[in-house]
Amino acid sequence: MLMELVLLSTPGQWTQDGVVRSQEEEVALVNALFEEGLPLFHLRKPMFSVTELKNWLSLVKPEYMERISLHTFHDLVYEFPVGGIHTSERQRQASDQGRHQQEFLLEQFPKLRLSSSFHTLSDLENAPKIYDYTFISPVFDSISRPHYKAGFSPEEIIEMLSNARNKVFALGGICSQQIPEIVDMGFDGAGMLGAIWYSKNPIKELEKTMAIIAASASTSQSSSGAFEGSLALSSH
Repeated sequence: MLMELVLLSTPGQWTQDGVVRSQEEEVALVNALFEEGLPLFHLRKPMFSVTELKNWLSLVKPEYMERISLHTFHDLVYEFPVGGIHTSERQRQASDQGRHQQEFLLEQFPKLRLSSSFHTLSDLENAPKIYDYTFISPVFDSISRPHYKAGFSPEEIIEMLSNARNKVFALGGICSQQIPEIVDMGFDGAGMLGAIWYSKNPIKELEKTMAIIAASASTSQSSSGAFEGSLALSSH
């Protein structure tokens, strides 16, 4: 099974090699990444006003809108045909009114993807089975936030994944070289940020990551087939 990949937006303006890029340049890159096969994109701009977020979304090519999940201003699903909404830990713990609003949106748009973020293994293990996928972080030392260190051991993660009720994606310090390790631990997907946005060539970095994901899936399938074959032989 092919591991899923999510790219998260930078929380503020995109800066590359010390140069602040315009919003038009940022969205043009996202469109290009979609064209290269990026499956899912999370639009997380916590300081953006609703108007700024609308302006950002208006630059996305219509054929790619469904691949986007919103972290804020979920009501924009009425204006833009995005594919998902994401709730943060803070939003999950918010008022009943906020939760009722989310439930209402999902009733109105039943095909919306619902995702959420977790930062403790116990919270994730006990999360209700309502999410299309969840994020656990930080799995590795962060690239975009140097002082944000890995929060769990591989052994703790493997045990948690065996008990999780929802799909779990790794987040925090993810780069292409770590994909095989993420696959081996049993994650369903991975979320990337700094490794793509801060690379000299984000498109080539995405291509490399997608190729490693495909190769890891093939290796995993081959290993699984060999194991099943050995079981069949031992049963005769």
